[in-house]
Amino acid sequence: MLSKNSNNKGHNIKRLTRRLSWDDEGVSSTIGTIMAMMIFLTFLSMFMNQYVPIWMEDNEATHMNDVEGEFATLKHSINIQILAGMMGKYDVSLYSPVTLGAQGIPMFAAPTMGQLSVNPDPADSKSEINWVYNVTGASSPEDGNRMFWSNSSGMVRLLVPNRYFVIQTMVYENDAIILSQKEGELVKAPPQITFRQEGSRYNMVITQISMIGNNQTFNGFDNRGITTYLRSATTATYDDVDSTASVPTDALTGWIYVNQTTHYGSAWYSYLNNTMAKYNFADGTEYTLTKNWINTTYDDDPTEIVSLGINSDKISALTINQAYFNVVIGDSGVSP
Repeated sequence: MLSKNSNNKGHNIKRLTRRLSWDDEGVSSTIGTIMAMMIFLTFLSMFMNQYVPIWMEDNEATHMNDVEGEFATLKHSINIQILAGMMGKYDVSLYSPVTLGAQGIPMFAAPTMGQLSVNPDPADSKSEINWVYNVTGASSPEDGNRMFWSNSSGMVRLLVPNRYFVIQTMVYENDAIILSQKEGELVKAPPQITFRQEGSRYNMVITQISMIGNNQTFNGFDNRGITTYLRSATTATYDDVDSTASVPTDALTGWIYVNQTTHYGSAWYSYLNNTMAKYNFADGTEYTLTKNWINTTYDDDPTEIVSLGINSDKISALTINQAYFNVVIGDSGVSP
């Protein structure tokens, strides 16, 4: 019997040994890939941290400039409708588009959302005109002093919480366009309050615009239209009358007061103060101007009342235009 190892006698056993060798080409490829990824990530980081904010800030700034133009179109449309109403053309409607948000950057930055709202009859946005006029020849002092009072209300507001540019709000209120931001606010387009000098006195013209309908609010990035429907437009002029007039109900005495209740008191105060200075009204004797908070529930958005008093001795005639509008947010063809 052969032993277990007898088969291996006379044979040389060769064992194969695998040697590990260093491959320079493989190392170079790995390092090259890592370096390429680092360079790509560096450029991507620079793009995201520098170019994207600059790009988006420019988009948001451009959007706010466009919004100012769109609100100017809205104001122009309303003024055209008022002129039509003065000529007896009622139920006139015009459509004014508004872009809610700024464009984004595909894959890198989302669009900036805006909030468009119409508040036809808010208590915190209204205008009032009042004065006491004297009826010459009245039978008693009670009959001789009468109060004139008229009011209007409503506003259109677009709030854009910009992420890269300044957070801003554009407002149309009593025919004024107001830009508001944290740093301050100003009247971008003035309301219809004008003076025409006649000797040492002035003819004053003021327009009150009232909005009627339901409150509406839309959020988004796309375009929305504001359709304004003129319902009525009236005008009345109040002149001084001499002491021999038989029905002198238009004789202005005392002071005429124009009061604006608003969230944007600083803008209205600055505009009215500059307007009175422009026409050389003397502060204190020929006009007064005050601004007071009437609601401090919201510290970041207080309601204020700006009161302009004008000595009626400086006014030879006062014309008050009043217009009433249905204001609807939607697409073309939407009915109020």
